[in-house]
Amino acid sequence: MEDDNFSLNDYRFSFSFSEDYEDIQVKAQRDMILEVEHMPVNRVQACKIRRPMHRIAKEDINEEYRFNLESYYLFTTFRSWKMEWSFSKMRDLLMKYSLGMMVFAGATIIAMDLLVKSEAMDYTMLLSLFLIILLPLLLASYKKLWLRGRRLSPITQPTFFLSRWIIKASDLIEKSVFVRIPLAIMVLFLLYVMSSETVFSCDIARLELEIINSELHNLRPQMLCFMPWGVTYAVIIVLSLMLVIIGIPLIIKLGVGLAILGCHVITVHAYYGFAFERSQTTDIGVSSSLAHSWYLLAFFILVVVREGYLNYILKASYFMSMCFEKKHELTKVKTRTIKIIMANILPTHVAEVFKVRRRSDQLYYENFSQVAVMFATIENYEADKLGLRALHEMICYFDELLVNYQAWYKIEKIKVMGWTYLAACGLDVDHYTDFSVSVPVSTKRESDKLQKSGSVRFAPKDDDEIMIKDLHPTQATTNEDDNTVLVMTEFALNLLRIMRDIRSKGIFFEKDSKLTGSLKIGIAHGPAMAGVVGLSKPHYDIWGHTVNMASRMTSTGVMDGIHVTESTANVLRDFNIRCTYRGMTFVKGVGQVPTYLVDLDENLHFQQHSPDNDSHKGSKVSVHWLDEKRTER
Repeated sequence: MEDDNFSLNDYRFSFSFSEDYEDIQVKAQRDMILEVEHMPVNRVQACKIRRPMHRIAKEDINEEYRFNLESYYLFTTFRSWKMEWSFSKMRDLLMKYSLGMMVFAGATIIAMDLLVKSEAMDYTMLLSLFLIILLPLLLASYKKLWLRGRRLSPITQPTFFLSRWIIKASDLIEKSVFVRIPLAIMVLFLLYVMSSETVFSCDIARLELEIINSELHNLRPQMLCFMPWGVTYAVIIVLSLMLVIIGIPLIIKLGVGLAILGCHVITVHAYYGFAFERSQTTDIGVSSSLAHSWYLLAFFILVVVREGYLNYILKASYFMSMCFEKKHELTKVKTRTIKIIMANILPTHVAEVFKVRRRSDQLYYENFSQVAVMFATIENYEADKLGLRALHEMICYFDELLVNYQAWYKIEKIKVMGWTYLAACGLDVDHYTDFSVSVPVSTKRESDKLQKSGSVRFAPKDDDEIMIKDLHPTQATTNEDDNTVLVMTEFALNLLRIMRDIRSKGIFFEKDSKLTGSLKIGIAHGPAMAGVVGLSKPHYDIWGHTVNMASRMTSTGVMDGIHVTESTANVLRDFNIRCTYRGMTFVKGVGQVPTYLVDLDENLHFQQHSPDNDSHKGSKVSVHWLDEKRTER
């Protein structure tokens, strides 16, 4: 019967899980479609002209509206110069391929000149300019070629110094905008010089004489220097290279393109107009020189439109990546804040459990075989003069000390009850035996498996080892869990030192007053149970006989002393800490029990235990004698 119930529950769980998975999948697909539709660059927006603000539809107001607010309409430059500079100085990994296209364009221009066979062509100059253009390509491509030619191994620098310098130069071309932009401008102007070299080296007087003779004899001029349309096509090749250069701002591209276009227009209309006017025209009724200029201008407009659209896409993508990165950083900050808040409310491993969604009928508790519990009560103060601020300051001092006990044998602050500070050691996830149980109710979903590992840490692992480096167990049979008692006692001793410093500096109490503030500390150890109470603002608390005994040790203790039970005193003796027998103390609900006080010297240090002090009957301590000793201090 139990197997049938188990299989039925397992079927219900798998069925509900499959339904939830399908719902999540459908919702994720719907949200992804909406996000793509609202992005400033997608399959629909790619065909649209950038629209004014008042014409943006409500469904597109998300990313597009934000991007338009952050950029200028002209040239799509960011309003923030920091963001514009951050975009401009991005690494251009395609620069070597752009230089390769420039070298290919230079080779094409040389091939065109060779086909024309002009008498005025200077081949030495063309080859020299081509080699100058080829040099940046070799520098930019050297790193990639070197990485491809080496074997698979960890990245190391080449041994030859010249090779290392070339690799640095190759990396600098891709990374530095101050190197990339001047280099691209230089190569473009060198290519323009190569395309117009036959025009500049032509003998104007000879060309004019040839044109005059051809017109007198009604013949077609031979154009021995250059072919006008060949020069225009070569300049168009140079302008087309702006389409393959990605890592240069659009404004600089426009400036370089206008400079090349202006130089060629001046060449056509001012200096060599008589040659371009006698070439063939593209349209009837349009002069040849105007046809050259219009042909070049139309292509330049096409380049500008295409570059403007590409610049819009790149900057919109960059803007959205920056927005997503900011959201990611804010999410990380919020997540860390939530972790810190939950870690301050609940222990680490419990906080990890409550991060997942839980049912309101699901209980949470833990059973621990051994926990050291401490109650520290602030007494001997004037209640009328000390208010919430003084309590807050003193508790903050205690919490600052608690930060040093967050590694091995972590101390958890449970709560503050009035002027009493409750803490426990041994509530680590590795020590508990049971952590969750569900109330048996008829539901379709089974409770999820809860995580056991905590992820929030506040101090290095060496802190607790530093605290107890001088204290070692004297018996080989000491239980490892007894270290919780030692750590808690060390923490209690440091609390007494904090109160001593507060009194000596007169922070909250007057030095001449008898009411200078004191601590009564009680410690007990043993099994305990812990759990979370409440669904809204959950509270983590501990219960059990050990907690009650620690509370009674505080209420029946002495000021500026550490009051412990007999079992706790025996554990401390194993760690070579002397504990003096106080006598039989009445504990409510238990009766008369033997209790001990941890021996401390005037500087608040532990006293070493000796076998002669094992007999407690002959070393009974009077409470009045301890009060007198504290007054003398």
